[in-house]
Amino acid sequence: ATLSAAGPSITSSPNGAPRQVHAVLLVAPPSPFLLFEAVQSFLPPPLSAEAWAPIAARSMLVGSDDDDYADTDEHAEIARTLGIKHHPISGAGHITAATGYGPWPLPRQWLADVGALDAPPSQGGPA
Repeated sequence: ATLSAAGPSITSSPNGAPRQVHAVLLVAPPSPFLLFEAVQSFLPPPLSAEAWAPIAARSMLVGSDDDDYADTDEHAEIARTLGIKHHPISGAGHITAATGYGPWPLPRQWLADVGALDAPPSQGGPA
C-alpha cells in the first residue's frame, strides 16, 4: 500500500494495477518506540496527517487498554498524528486471531458505516 498526494492506493488487483483505498482500519498497531525487527517492518505507515487526509474521515485505529505492544496513550497519539478516529477497547489484550480474539462485530459495523459493506450481520463479541 502507498499513501501519496494522489491518495492511498494498493496494488492487489488481478492485473497488478493500483486500486484506490477507501478506508483503513488499523488494529492494535505496536508502539513506534519498540525497537525490534517485527515492529520496524510494520511501521511506518506514513505518520503524517497530510498523507492520510484523503481517507482520514473513513479510517480508524482500534487498540486495547491492556495491549502488551502499545498503551492507550500511544494508540491515541498515533491516531491524532494521522488525523483518524481512535476507538479504545477495554481488556482485549493484543487484538489478533492468534491470541484467541474471536467474533468481533465492530469491524463489520465500521465497514458498513464507511460504505464498504451493505449491512453488518448480528453476532456477539466485544464492541
